[in-house]
Amino acid sequence: MDNIKPQIRKSEQGFTLVELAVVMIIIGLLIGGILKGQELITNARVTTTASTMESMGAAYNGFRDKYNAIPGDFGLANARIADCATIVACGNGDNGGQLPNVPGAAVAAGEQIGFFGQLLAAGFISGMDGSINSGGFGTSNPTAPIGGGFTVGDRRAGTPTNLPATMSGSINI
Repeated sequence: MDNIKPQIRKSEQGFTLVELAVVMIIIGLLIGGILKGQELITNARVTTTASTMESMGAAYNGFRDKYNAIPGDFGLANARIADCATIVACGNGDNGGQLPNVPGAAVAAGEQIGFFGQLLAAGFISGMDGSINSGGFGTSNPTAPIGGGFTVGDRRAGTPTNLPATMSGSINI
C-alpha cells in the first residue's frame, strides 16, 4: 500500500496562490497605467486650452494693433479685411467701443460672433470655419480642446454678466 500515489482529479486542479498573486499584480499595473495615461491626456487638454486662450489674447492684441479696432465691433470689417466677404460669421460692428453682453440681442449676437469671424478673416485664429452666424462651436465660435468652445462678452461695469452655460472659456477685453 505504500506504492500508491494519490491521484488528483482534473476537477480539483487549480491555480496556486503565487500564480493568482502574479496575475493580480499584472492587472493592477495595467489599471494603474491606464489611469495615469488618462490623467496625462486630461492634463494635456487643459494645458492646450490654456495655451489657446493665451493665443486668443495675442490675436485680439494683434487685431487691435493692425486695425485700431475691437474685433467684432470693427465697423469697416467688410471693407478692410479681405476675407471677410467669404466668412459668414464676419461682418461690420457698430464701432461702439465694446461688445454688448446681452444674449439674444441682435447687436450683441452679431458683434460677439463677429469677434471670432473678424479674427478668422484677418488670419489671427483658426479652429472654426465661419460658415454660419449662429454661435455654434466649430462654425462661428472656435472649439476648445477640453470640450465645448469659446464665447466672448464685455465684462466692464454696467454690462450684464450672464454668459451662456455652454461656455468653456472666455476672453475678457
